[in-house]
Amino acid sequence: MAIADLQRRDTEVGRIRLGTKTNGKQHKLDTFRFTSGAQHLIEEIAALYGGEMKPWQNGKKHLFEVITTTNIIPIYLPPQTIDPWYEQWGNAVCVRRCNGIRDLIHDRPCDCNPDDRKCKPTTRVNVMLADVQGLGVWRLETHGIYAAGEMVQLSDRIRGIRMPLPARLFLEQRDGKKFDREKGKVESMDYNVPVIMIDSVTSRHVQLGHDAITQALVAGGHGPTSAPPAIEGPSAPAIEAPKPPQVDPDTIARGLEAIKVARPDQMSGLQQYIVKIGSPELLVAAWKRRSEALITAAAEMAVPPVAAPKPGPVLDGGDDERPPFDDDEFPPDDEAPAAAPAAPPTAQQPPARTEAPPAATKPPKATESASTAGDKQAAMTRLLQLAAQKGMKRAALDEYLVQQRGFGLKAAATEDLDFLAAWIGG
Repeated sequence: MAIADLQRRDTEVGRIRLGTKTNGKQHKLDTFRFTSGAQHLIEEIAALYGGEMKPWQNGKKHLFEVITTTNIIPIYLPPQTIDPWYEQWGNAVCVRRCNGIRDLIHDRPCDCNPDDRKCKPTTRVNVMLADVQGLGVWRLETHGIYAAGEMVQLSDRIRGIRMPLPARLFLEQRDGKKFDREKGKVESMDYNVPVIMIDSVTSRHVQLGHDAITQALVAGGHGPTSAPPAIEGPSAPAIEAPKPPQVDPDTIARGLEAIKVARPDQMSGLQQYIVKIGSPELLVAAWKRRSEALITAAAEMAVPPVAAPKPGPVLDGGDDERPPFDDDEFPPDDEAPAAAPAAPPTAQQPPARTEAPPAATKPPKATESASTAGDKQAAMTRLLQLAAQKGMKRAALDEYLVQQRGFGLKAAATEDLDFLAAWIGG
């Protein structure tokens, strides 16, 4: 059994540097510089990416180095956490390491001046060279504040991925301007930033999560005999469009019955429920037929036509993003939300009488059942509530119905009250 608190890590076989030092002065490079104690690795890098292998003395260490002629290298990015620090070194020893608030080495608040820090932002990233033999990692170290921010963001996005990601290490030349308060002028800056570009993974995979990223990488076939995926990443696998939900046949049957007897003020609520359960074709077609029938019936009754409920986007051809289907019962008529009434035009007020109304013919009084009386009472209640919202009085409605039908509200049937309500709300 391994040591419980042992920190596992890959073997570091070399380093990737972004500059050189001559006579104690640092000089930036436009390409990558590799250093290692393994001569055969430096020779292989020089053969692949250009440059000349040379011995390099780093203190008492006898190493080898090569400055490549390219600024882009195919790599794999192994799982890791990238944490930048503010660090200060002296005599090959780190004397300060803080996060901008607290010094971890001395366990005290960070005493650097935020405007003139002695510590440098230091970011370390381990990478594997895609075309170079061996399983070790190469450590890239950068002291730029821009690289630190970008590397941390990259680390957050790939956290949780347990396999190396094919990528490219790119040294990008940038420029900018800053205001020097001591000199009182704006100065131009030229600097290089190492950038890690992930291949074979699209933004869609990132949004879908780690499983989608892993699937994209596995589907790429990054086997030992395949071409270096870091240079020519395989296309991401197609993501299947979501299938429309299967609607229970009983729900379809109940929906057809509800649409068949729906009143104008119930059509909007039925439309919303049809969309919710995935817009089945049978219900969509029935809803449209019922809407046309209601308009035709309104015209035949010489009542201003009821505005047809405007079909939503799903009823006009469908939408890729549909809400999931649930097992709720189809809403009964009295639970269907009514459509929002439009502002009544002035022409909807009872028209002036230009001729004598037809002789009132009182319909024969029939014996009403309890259910019929209940429907009429409910229709009368809805009509009066809607009239109150529109500022219309019962007397005006009664007079208008007498002019149009020859009898008043008291003698009106449920059907007459419904169409009068549709006229007011239209």
